[in-house]
Amino acid sequence: NPCVMDCKLGTRTFKESEVTSKKQRTDLYANMLKLDPGQLTDEERNLGAITKHRFMSTRDAMFSSSTLGFRIGGICSREGQRADKKKELQKLREASDIVPMLLRVLPPRIRNDSQLSLTRRIDRTKDLIKQLEELYAALQKSPFFSSHECIGTSVLFVVDKEEAHVHLIDFAKTEPLPDGIQIDHRSVWTPGNHEDGVLTGVESLLTLWNQALA
Repeated sequence: NPCVMDCKLGTRTFKESEVTSKKQRTDLYANMLKLDPGQLTDEERNLGAITKHRFMSTRDAMFSSSTLGFRIGGICSREGQRADKKKELQKLREASDIVPMLLRVLPPRIRNDSQLSLTRRIDRTKDLIKQLEELYAALQKSPFFSSHECIGTSVLFVVDKEEAHVHLIDFAKTEPLPDGIQIDHRSVWTPGNHEDGVLTGVESLLTLWNQALA
């Protein structure tokens, strides 16, 4: 009966091609109304539509994607959600707020067996850190990773009482870099440079999980 947590990597979740698209979408306008209606301009309100880049770049800037290179997309188990997306996850931006949320993927504490449950939580945290370190090292050595931009890629954490696993998932927007373009997956994105901030996100996750263990 594991709990899973999805963390969307990168300082941006939109593709380079979406920056120049002028297609106006009413569905994303509705999403912006739910996210933060104060972000909408008078022109957008009159039109009742916004571009995909407008919505996604606004969302990235509001959440921890822009500051830490990742955001928590959801935490749930068979019993249901362990974090409310609208009331809790959408408000996360600072590291101090995110650490307690990360801990929700761990096995819950049991009152009548507090020491054993605490030991399990510590052990599973160590498992996650070890595997994140291995993922980080593998990405830096990977010829595939060095030649692709990874937009919308996620780290999936799967945790129960006895085991914890880290998986890299979601490659639908992963594309080869144009000829002559090199990226380090850390530098600040500007239009045309194809930087995605994926390593920034993995580094932040490592930092915060180590803080949780301390």
